Amino acid sequence: MFRKEALEHQKWKSNAVLFSKIPSWLVFSISIFIMGSFILYVTFGSYTRREIVYGEVVMQPHPIILSASKSGYISESYIKINQLVKKGDPLFKITLDRITDSGNVGINSINTIKS
Repeated sequence: MFRKEALEHQKWKSNAVLFSKIPSWLVFSISIFIMGSFILYVTFGSYTRREIVYGEVVMQPHPIILSASKSGYISESYIKINQLVKKGDPLFKITLDRITDSGNVGINSINTIKS
């Protein structure tokens, strides 16, 4: 595609040589020292502010988000406001029946199956 003379002109006629006043072993040594210092600082050093505080941790009461596994509506409440409850105590009765314009879907389904 190109003429032979154009391709020959693009070739390098010499080798690239990099000269530096700093010896490569010194650059390598400084680099290793900096990386090692950084690793030691991260591993053993303190890069956050530490404060020693004597006392105890007290949790403030806060509301808990409750959710049911199925959708429905609350038909009965077994607790009162600010009442203490224990694990496993029933809180609400959730009714899963769906009521539409044609009536209660659950009861209509049962009546359809019976007939």
